Amino acid sequence: MALYRLIGGPFEVVDAKPVIKGEQIGQALDLDPAVAEHLIMHGAALLPEDNAAQIFTAEDWKKYDSPAKLAQAGSDFQDQLHAARIAHHEFKSGLIAAAQKES
Repeated sequence: MALYRLIGGPFEVVDAKPVIKGEQIGQALDLDPAVAEHLIMHGAALLPEDNAAQIFTAEDWKKYDSPAKLAQAGSDFQDQLHAARIAHHEFKSGLIAAAQKES
């Protein structure tokens, strides 16, 4: 298992046991890496915790731990979130490249 952070919109996988729900930006999800990669390849905006920790601090996640607080986030946090989404895109691109090499 590995820790991932949700850095985008919500998602739910109802056919998983147990159901996997990503509900809030910054939510930590403890997932099997193969499951996380599958979710990322199918649209979930997840970033490995190690990558996210290069952009955000634990205090950042605590400060914006609800949709109401997130809506009030200033430009600094929005810039961090933008950087995280770029990192997610780069991570996903690496997964796609690895999958293409295997096929």
